Amino acid sequence: MSDEESYEEESEEEEEEEEKPVKKVDPAEQQRLDDLARKAEEANRKKEEEEKKKQMVVDREKAKQDEGRRRIEDRERKKAEVRARLEESSRKKKNGFLTGARKKKLKAFLMKKIREDMLAQIARKEEAKRKALAQRVPQLPNLEVMNSSQLEALCQNLLGHVERVEGERYDLMYKIKENENQIMDMQYAVNDLRGKL
Repeated sequence: MSDEESYEEESEEEEEEEEKPVKKVDPAEQQRLDDLARKAEEANRKKEEEEKKKQMVVDREKAKQDEGRRRIEDRERKKAEVRARLEESSRKKKNGFLTGARKKKLKAFLMKKIREDMLAQIARKEEAKRKALAQRVPQLPNLEVMNSSQLEALCQNLLGHVERVEGERYDLMYKIKENENQIMDMQYAVNDLRGKL
């Protein structure tokens, strides 16, 4: 009987469903409802997109702030590391790198090196001076084998050379004095300008 009862219940439910009137919807009304549903879906989608954009902007700002904080923390950490290393190295070097004996050795080495450099520089200057004199001063021929006319010609030649060198020296001395005067004038002008300011 249970099978029969269940069959009867099912048939009753089917009859109830069939008895329900099927509503017929007007196509224009259906179109309007579909449009409303579509508009609601689009509005929801736009709203979700705007929320996503806002969330992305907020996430970017948070990322920038986190990056800035991270950079500051890194800088502070590095500074602390450097300070720690400096403190540690200063603790290790209680006596310092240069002790008295090391200072004396270093001073002796530097003095020796300076002395060698000065001697080498003096030798270079002497060599340059000899070369310059050799170029500027003509070699004298053997005077003992020369007759009086040759000696007279040699004297005239040397006198011309001396006059030429003296003229060049005079020109150079004049240029030096002129430059010194210009320097003095410029120094006065600079001092006047400083006084006005």
